[in-house]
Amino acid sequence: MAAGTLDLRAQVSAAINQIIDPCSAAIGSPTGLADLGLVNRIELDGAAVTVELITTSPMCMFAGHFEQEAERRIRALTWVRSVTVTCTHRTLWDESFISEAARARLIEQQRARRQIRFERYAAAGGNE
Repeated sequence: MAAGTLDLRAQVSAAINQIIDPCSAAIGSPTGLADLGLVNRIELDGAAVTVELITTSPMCMFAGHFEQEAERRIRALTWVRSVTVTCTHRTLWDESFISEAARARLIEQQRARRQIRFERYAAAGGNE
């Protein structure tokens, strides 16, 4: 794959990653779709972009929103002339799809929350 194609793919991925998964935001760990591993495929044919997304669950109510928002953000890239974005349920997502950077951030947030709970417990006179 040519270096220019890699750069264009990276631009598409970065645009998609600006979309924050609402469920991750709800638990206090806002994470972009690419970092969550929800980008199944990016195909480039000149200025035509085709993207296939997955969701963390086949029951995800945000699939349509993800498709529309990804299309809008990708279309905003100056070199893009056409965009097709679909969600598929043929690929089952699991935690191994999360990027290393996002995984490290989530682990650190979990540690910080555990520390806060421990400190509250101790301050309330928890077992010593």
